[in-house]
Amino acid sequence: MDINIRKTDSATILDLDGPFVMADAPNFKARVREALDSGAKQLAFNLSQVSYLDSSGIGAIVGAFSAVKGAGGQCRFYAPSAQVLKVLKLVRLDTVLDLRPDEAAALGSFQS
Repeated sequence: MDINIRKTDSATILDLDGPFVMADAPNFKARVREALDSGAKQLAFNLSQVSYLDSSGIGAIVGAFSAVKGAGGQCRFYAPSAQVLKVLKLVRLDTVLDLRPDEAAALGSFQS
């Protein structure tokens, strides 16, 4: 999976591209930590190009959610593909994670 980090006026966005499997979890965790260590407090995760999500990917997403919250930040997950949304609903993470339909909704939901 490729991870691109970009910044807007209000947030740091992590664009994820490709299947999110066990081999990708360490790099994902490192990139989240990198963003937090650089002072980011509002992180948005673009899931639109994630084609597949396994249990390690789910664990990494939950870990990111916990890390951001633990650092006093806010995080949003947006535009999950149909496959990823199905998995998130199956494990009931749709009731825990702040899922938004698109980038504008995710960024607009951050509180200063």
